[in-house]
Amino acid sequence: MRVRDLGLLSVEVDGVEQPLRGRRPQFILARLLVSVNQRVTASELVEAVWGDDLADHTSTLESHVWRLRQTLEPRRAARQPARVLITDVDGYRLLARIEDVDSLRFERDAGEIRELTATADPGRVLQQCDDALALWSGDPFAPASDEVWASAAVARLREMHTEIAATRVDALLDLDQNERALADLERLIARAPLHERFWTQRMLALHRAGRTDQALEAYQRLRRLLDDELGLEPGVEVDDLHHRILDRDPTLVTRQTVIAASADAIRPLMRLPHRTTSLVGRAGELERIARLVAGHRLVTLTGMGGCGKTRLAVEVAYTVAGDFPDGVVFVDLATIEDESMVAEVVASTLRLAPAVVGSAVDSTVDHLRRRRMLLVLDNCEHVISGAAEFVEQLADDDARCTVLLTSREAVSFPGEVIWTLGPLPLAAASTEE
Repeated sequence: MRVRDLGLLSVEVDGVEQPLRGRRPQFILARLLVSVNQRVTASELVEAVWGDDLADHTSTLESHVWRLRQTLEPRRAARQPARVLITDVDGYRLLARIEDVDSLRFERDAGEIRELTATADPGRVLQQCDDALALWSGDPFAPASDEVWASAAVARLREMHTEIAATRVDALLDLDQNERALADLERLIARAPLHERFWTQRMLALHRAGRTDQALEAYQRLRRLLDDELGLEPGVEVDDLHHRILDRDPTLVTRQTVIAASADAIRPLMRLPHRTTSLVGRAGELERIARLVAGHRLVTLTGMGGCGKTRLAVEVAYTVAGDFPDGVVFVDLATIEDESMVAEVVASTLRLAPAVVGSAVDSTVDHLRRRRMLLVLDNCEHVISGAAEFVEQLADDDARCTVLLTSREAVSFPGEVIWTLGPLPLAAASTEE
């Protein structure tokens, strides 16, 4: 299921759009989405759909909910309990993962972008902004965007949209793509003419593009506009930039200079065991397995205990680390016995915050599948079913994460590449695990 709620409400199941016929089912779904994964009472739904009408709409609401369930789960068998739109105490609850609902995706993306701006290069920030903005097609929860009960959620999402759009312009400026930034700012200022951050960005882009006179003119335009509309003067940030432009401040350069000087401070995540010995007797296999990892989503090293699977996997991870801009992470599963704990151990190793909505599996998979990262899962044989289930959720076409797994048996997953290690030569065995 995929709910597109950043614009006109629509529902897709397996890529096929399911019709929402009429205003009432749209409003019911919108009200549930505003409080997704929370209980919404029947009276709140009635008020959202029928307003101040005092008639008893209970049976009509139940009929609409029944049809909405058919839309959300069209292949649910008769008498099988609903799993998406469930009945709760005196009401209903829409259960959804982050990946199921565009507004949840957008909110997650906004948080990730805020984190990225402090540590990542502008190219990555720009790509993340583009991915997030691609979800947006209009006012959230339309046609219910203007309803009082939706106002807070709509305002929050609009604010996130503005923040991401402004961050995208910052990334363009950091990349010295001033003309692209100015093209974006024309649209953004037309929609929000009093937004001072956009005007500050416009002034900076014009100045960096060698159009300093126009940058100073933009400041005067903003000053007149604020005075006419609000009776206010430009804020401190705008004034400061104005004075720096007048003074020909040489520090008004692209952040690329700063980034180049501090590149050592921006490194991908690297959590691998320290190598206490050199790799002996596996040089040929190291090279071949490294190539497999570079070209396949799941590679499994199998072999008897003590043949050196872990040591070789670690060396492969060090070898290919440069191919994974989001990092390389080693997770030892030897200490767990419960197969359902695989995702929790991975999340703990990644130091992920507990999931706000959905399960630990959902949030961990969502974090990984969006990153070009190598995940090494070591000692999986005793939790192989749990590892297989976890890896399966990372295996869709859009996922970017690669998994290198060690186990005495394979996961037996479609697309898995299996490399079986034989015993080490006797001369090398004494230096390996």
